[in-house]
Amino acid sequence: LVSIMKKQIENLITKLLSKIPLFVSLKLRFNLWEKQYRKVISNEHKHIRLPGFRKQFEIAPPKLKEIYIALELQTPSKHSHGIDLSPAMTLRDTYNMSAVLNKFQHIVILGDPGAGKTTLLEFLVLLSADKKKHSSLSRLLPLFIPLRNCLLNGRSLIDEVTDPTTGILPADLLAKYPKDYFEFNLENSQCLILFDGMDEVLDEARTVAASRLIETCASLYP
Repeated sequence: LVSIMKKQIENLITKLLSKIPLFVSLKLRFNLWEKQYRKVISNEHKHIRLPGFRKQFEIAPPKLKEIYIALELQTPSKHSHGIDLSPAMTLRDTYNMSAVLNKFQHIVILGDPGAGKTTLLEFLVLLSADKKKHSSLSRLLPLFIPLRNCLLNGRSLIDEVTDPTTGILPADLLAKYPKDYFEFNLENSQCLILFDGMDEVLDEARTVAASRLIETCASLYP
């Protein structure tokens, strides 16, 4: 019954949208899809990943927001390093991640496998996906791009995201995707693009293609 009513409501909304001006209709379609998109992507990243645990153990993974300790970053010391290469003791500016994102347009996060790079990006997804928080991040639309899933054949970021074979977006969400939605948000600097897993792209040709994709995005959507 709920499913039938939901379908009837969707059909009614579609009919109403067809009777209003194109610009207003497009804006409404964008807003409706974005609301669903933010909900879906929040659900996808809300639990911390537990590598090595099998699903049949039925262990409920903890929620990322409940246990994650937000990182604080320090600027490099202005003093020279000692002979042993350890930095001199000095007071340095400290920033939380939100402040770093507000200060810099492009950021590269380096770290060994398992250091928490992906976990940090997923935490940023959660912060930016929740519009109710009214933070500086929540005004942005998170785009989490696992590079290992991309075809990396020279096509655009939007083609990678909207291709069902990459699995970046669920099929049911893509089925309702309003044309030019990502283009509009990217061109208006309303997206937080998070490329993940550069170290997981092992093939040299794919690594070069991934680098070009990132550089192109940085150039097109500064």
